[in-house]
Amino acid sequence: MLYQAPGLSEHISGVILHWETLFQSDAAGNKMVDLITRNGMIPGIKLDKGYDTAGIPGTAVGPLGHPETWDKGIDDLDARCKQAYAQGARFAKWRNVLQIDPVQGLPSDLAITLCVHNLAQYAVICQRSGLVPIVEPEIVPNGDHDISACAVATERVLVAQFEALKAHGCYLEGAVLKPNMVKNGLTGPKATPEEIAAATVTVLKRTVPVAMPGIFF
Repeated sequence: MLYQAPGLSEHISGVILHWETLFQSDAAGNKMVDLITRNGMIPGIKLDKGYDTAGIPGTAVGPLGHPETWDKGIDDLDARCKQAYAQGARFAKWRNVLQIDPVQGLPSDLAITLCVHNLAQYAVICQRSGLVPIVEPEIVPNGDHDISACAVATERVLVAQFEALKAHGCYLEGAVLKPNMVKNGLTGPKATPEEIAAATVTVLKRTVPVAMPGIFF
């Protein structure tokens, strides 16, 4: 019923599905992906398998209450991409989580390296199967840091991310970026909406190549 709502595509351009839903049909036998495309939207698929809270060995516990992490799912990603494309998906999503704790030096260089190369691998595997990858290196807002700490961390992460995408041979014009906004931690000194907007745009202008066709939050 949701996917068939009249005029929905005027406000929503794409629908990200979980793996199970991608292969489901409604009571009348219509595939979910067909319902979405008939109403003028593009079906997408969430491909990461989440992360293990045991985390990266040797890394510090951050404000989320667990060590630094990276997502699972690369091992069988190529096969899943092919299946998803054949079923009608045309873009994909993969989210890696990074934490900020300036006192402990988070995000660490190790976590950033693992995160961005994990995302770059995912991106080129998706493109090989015809899927447009959403690249999402997200620094979560948990913590008591100020906005400047987030700006520094976000710039480090995005510089590393685009270096990794280039190293892996990602076609930037066929991908989109989903970064975090630059803002204070949830329990940190509160920044104004104007400060958040200015800091976010400044970091993006410093780090994102002009070839990247879209940035989404």
